[in-house]
Parts: sequence; C-alpha cells; structure tokens
Amino acid sequence: MAAALAGCSGDGSSNADSAVDAVGVCGTSANPGILKLTFLSPAMGASVVNRNILHQFMVENAPAVFTQFTLKYGPGHTAGLSTPEEPTISITTSGPSGATLLYQVTVGAWAQAPGHVELIASNGYETSKKCSWIFPSPLFSYDLAPALDSGVSGEAGGATDGGGTGSVMDSPAAIDLASALDAPDEIDASVD
Repeated sequence: MAAALAGCSGDGSSNADSAVDAVGVCGTSANPGILKLTFLSPAMGASVVNRNILHQFMVENAPAVFTQFTLKYGPGHTAGLSTPEEPTISITTSGPSGATLLYQVTVGAWAQAPGHVELIASNGYETSKKCSWIFPSPLFSYDLAPALDSGVSGEAGGATDGGGTGSVMDSPAAIDLASALDAPDEIDASVD
C-alpha cells in the first residue's frame, strides 16, 4: 500500500528538512532522504520477550505525516504472524506546528519464538517540489525469546516451567505453527 501523507512542508526547503538524512536538503526519487528516527523501541538487535511488544519511534521536525503505510516482513523475518494480524498504528503529534510525530503499535505476540522480527515500511513520499522521503529499512529488527508462564495444561502435552522433563520453558510435544510458506509478506496495519 502506498504511503499517503498530509501536512508536508510547502517547498521542501523549510527547517523540517532537518529530519532528512540525505545528501543535500531535498532527497530525490532516485536517492530519497531517509527519515531520522528517535526513541526506536524495540532497539535494533535487541532481544525481547514474546508478549505485548510495544513498537514505537519518533520523527522530530517531520517533513510530512505518514498517515497510511504497510509494514512488510523483511527477508530475515522468522517469527511468523503477529497477534493481532492487523495491528493499528497510532500517531501522536506534538511540538510547534505538530512537527514531532510519535508512531506506536503493540503486537500481543508473534507465532514463533524464539524467532527474529524484521519489519520494513512500504513506499515513501514525494512532495510537489520533488523532495522524497522514506523510512529507514528495516524499520524494526530484533530477536524474540519465548514468554514463560505458570505452566501448560495436560492437553498441550508439555512440561511446566522448571518441572516435568526439566525444561525451563513450556514446550508442547507438537504445535501447528505457521511456516514461512504460510505467512503473508506483509502486515495489514492501519493508522488511526
């Protein structure tokens, strides 16, 4: 899905260009400016527990507001599908003229942990003055650790945490997980 934007700076030469990391002041369609992100969480290369994972980043002095974009699975993604399958991305604006944007989305869990999450944002934006911007790629890249709980039921066929077979994790004898062939190549995330 193409990224749709509103509220971009008029000619691409205002102080909003400080959010762009490209040669010169205005990225081109052949060499788009890459938005500088702050407060990225989970951090690149982090290891997180597979439960209620808050994904967020901030764009300060934003040249525009990305109101619709698709999160796609990158080539290194091995964590399967997200729960929910269609998470909602919220955007909070602040600062002078709403130029600071905070994007947030929570994934309850991924289908496969341990695993690796790699998400990229689709497309970019070009102003009427031909200034172009994109998100860095990958947008998120981190490892998953299984979430431990108080145990499993007998129906699951697994050992409880620290008991039974000596496993430190719940480990069902068999589980039907989505394979790479079953997973779509993108998350259908909508923006509030």
